[in-house]
Formats: sequence, C-alpha cells, structure tokens
Amino acid sequence: MPQKKNPDVPELVRGRASRLIGDLVAVLTNLKGLPLAYDGDLQEQRVPLYDGAVAAPALSALALVVRGLRFDRDAMQRATERGRLGATDLADHLARRGVPFREAHEIVGRLVRERAAAMKDLGGLTLDDLRRHDKRFEATALEEIRPKRSVASRVSPGGTAPDRVREALAEVKAALKR
Repeated sequence: MPQKKNPDVPELVRGRASRLIGDLVAVLTNLKGLPLAYDGDLQEQRVPLYDGAVAAPALSALALVVRGLRFDRDAMQRATERGRLGATDLADHLARRGVPFREAHEIVGRLVRERAAAMKDLGGLTLDDLRRHDKRFEATALEEIRPKRSVASRVSPGGTAPDRVREALAEVKAALKR
C-alpha cells in the first residue's frame, strides 16, 4: 500500500521470531514429558526443528536492512518535539509528588484530551496550563517532558538512559566476542 511506511523485513523477522519462540516451547514441553528414552511423541520434534532452519535467512535479510539504515537526526528531533510523548513524564512528575498514579493518569489524560481538541501538542505547554489541571505541578515538569530529559530519566536496567544503553551495547559486544 502506498501510504505504508513500516519496513517489511523487520516486521516479517519479528513474526518469524514469535513463531520460533512458539516452536521452542513446543520442543521443550515435548522433551519435558519424556519418561526415559525415545518415544513416539519425539516425532513431533521434526516440524519445529525444520521451522528453525528459516531463522538464518531471516537474520541475513535483517542484517542487510540494518547495514543500510541511515537516520535523519534533525527530522527525528523535530518529530519528538511534537505530539504527546511527554504525557507519561507528566504523570510521573505528579506521582513523585505524592499523587497516586491512577489520579495522576486521569489528570494528564484530561490535559491531553483538552490539548488534542484544541489541535495542540504538549510541546507548547506553560506552567499555567499545567496548574489549571492540578496545582501540584511544579516548574520542573516543563523540563521533564523534554525528549532528551525523558529518555535520560529511564535509568532502570534495560532503560533508555544513555548509560543503560552503553551498558547493554557492552554486554552484546562481550557476548559476540565469546
């Protein structure tokens, strides 16, 4: 379809991966039930193992895609400055100030719906805009919804903070060397 912008290869590889995970579970479940030696139910292992043979070509195709990737950093930056990406950060801001997350979610949801109805995103918010919805918003909320700050705030293992990403890359590189 001409309007489609999703890349096919990564989507197909993702679909293949889910099928292979299902096959792995089938094989392991079958092996778990073996009483002692070869039994007829091991015949069921063949189909999932044949499915596994399609992993290598899929990964080769994905490697070609990744090798050819080019990023327009300016366009990506502009895209992060529009929309409602900071909504979770606003709810987290309130939650850190003692507002139960369910209530913070409702407050931010009303704010987002109001902005959407006015054809506005979260990028142009002021502290007054926030405080009209809840007096507990502090000035730091406006900084916390900035994309770089939002990404950097995700510091749990596997998070998007630059230090966590560097750690994950180091782990992968070490694993590849082994």
